[in-house]
Amino acid sequence: DERQVGVLLPPSVGGVVVNAALAIDCRVAVNLNYTASSEVLNDCIAQCGIRHVLTSRRIMERFDLKLDAERIYLEDFQGKITWRDKLLATYEWLRMFRYEAEHADQADLLLAMSEPDAQACRELTATPVRVAPNGVDTARIRFSPRVERPREVLFVGHFRHPPNVESVTWFAANVWPRVRDANWRARLLIAGAQPPPVVEALGHDPTITVTGFVPDLTPLYQQAACFVVPVRRGSGTRLKILEAMAAGVPVLSTKIGAEGIKANDGEHLLLADEPEEMAHACLRLLAEAELRDRLAANARALVEREYDWGIIADRLDAAWREVTR
Repeated sequence: DERQVGVLLPPSVGGVVVNAALAIDCRVAVNLNYTASSEVLNDCIAQCGIRHVLTSRRIMERFDLKLDAERIYLEDFQGKITWRDKLLATYEWLRMFRYEAEHADQADLLLAMSEPDAQACRELTATPVRVAPNGVDTARIRFSPRVERPREVLFVGHFRHPPNVESVTWFAANVWPRVRDANWRARLLIAGAQPPPVVEALGHDPTITVTGFVPDLTPLYQQAACFVVPVRRGSGTRLKILEAMAAGVPVLSTKIGAEGIKANDGEHLLLADEPEEMAHACLRLLAEAELRDRLAANARALVEREYDWGIIADRLDAAWREVTR
């Protein structure tokens, strides 16, 4: 009789299979964000009337979460899962994929978070697809003037999200030494709640500061020469890029980090994937005031035109009115 079941897993194959299995069992999977606090998670659990949460011991231990629901650990099933079970799970996942595609055809409108996601939907269905991206409050986040000769390179990310840990440690190990050796004034600021020991250890380098949680990023935005997004994996659009652009901080990102944002390399931001390329771009932003100013102005205009919440709300309203005529 339990209609809604909590799922506290990363976006992985295991998470997909669990969601598919619950759907096939006519239950609703309530996907909980493992980067949220225990208080927020328990509020969601209470509102949805969840009694059981499917998760893993690794997640519970790593993030030290306390849940007001009975936990069911996937690890407890490892020794009991046979190859037959895995084949059946794969089959059911494929059935779920077909189920979603069929129901997409019955919808009047599909909403996607980015154009790449929308294109993937269009390959599955003839149903109209509209993009409803993440946005930013450009009235709240002001375009801030830069300090003279900025020397800070800024990274921001919540470290309960594993890709943030992976990306900043990769940057510190592979990119930052090249920047530091070429520009002795340069400093790397790493801001974000709950940095794990591997991130805190980066602060042993005298040119790196790990701040932990910062309630107001405005001062950091104002003193930064660039905002780095060295993301190596993931999907969707990143709010932190839009917020940095709104604040007037030049952005340096990997291609996957900026995926889904209508930004052009060299016009709104700089893109680089390899360590040497990223270090070179970072050094340019530290040294070239004209480049910083041009990218910042173009990026601010972009978020005002495409990613302000008011603009996005108007487009959603128009899309809904179109299908409800």
